[in-house]
Amino acid sequence: MRQLFIDSRDKVSGSSADFTVALPSTLNTSSTQRMRIDAWRVPMTIPTVRPGVADQVIITVGVGNYTLTLPGGQYDGATLAATLQSLLANAAPGTWTVTYDASNVALTIANTNPFTFNGGSLGKLWMSYPYTTSADSKTWRFSYVSMLGVDVVYLACGQFANLDCVGPKGVSDIILAAPVTCGFGTVLEASMPYDCWFDAPELSTNQLSFQVRDRDGRILPLPNTSFTMTID
Repeated sequence: MRQLFIDSRDKVSGSSADFTVALPSTLNTSSTQRMRIDAWRVPMTIPTVRPGVADQVIITVGVGNYTLTLPGGQYDGATLAATLQSLLANAAPGTWTVTYDASNVALTIANTNPFTFNGGSLGKLWMSYPYTTSADSKTWRFSYVSMLGVDVVYLACGQFANLDCVGPKGVSDIILAAPVTCGFGTVLEASMPYDCWFDAPELSTNQLSFQVRDRDGRILPLPNTSFTMTID
């Protein structure tokens, strides 16, 4: 059995979430071996609204389409609702009311005119969870609007890609997926279940390359990440 302690701060190239590390000796693996990831530490520094990534909401009122861009940053429910309501009031017809239900992590948007919610880079994330509309289309309620900037983080390594693994958008290089269960400014720690392993490939290398991505395949803006890899 061999253990590797991987830390992006030891990278020889790349960024803190898209990096290559040099190994102290050649790593040789065969298809008869198995591997696992433990103690993966991910600083939660991804804000609620990420400029250019997830910051837009698109609304249609009558024949008009309105694209609203929220300022990037970390929000709580009340400030997100207030910011969105202000943007709607300044851009789209009608009287708007936006409320956030912290106990249910839900967001409600209401207007005196019927409207259609068409997503946008941030809105599509809200629409990926169940939502409801009133019969007159004047109220939309989104059942899960997290104040976290990402809901799942994925650790990927192309050198360990396996066709038995199917990740977001059909990728085969995910070696660990971790639901985000802690708040902004904390550190998420995740491990594979104690009885879970993945098959090792035929490999001989002095370097390993890793990525930390969101569900859309984007590299996350992290200060660093680290984990333990066990090869048996």
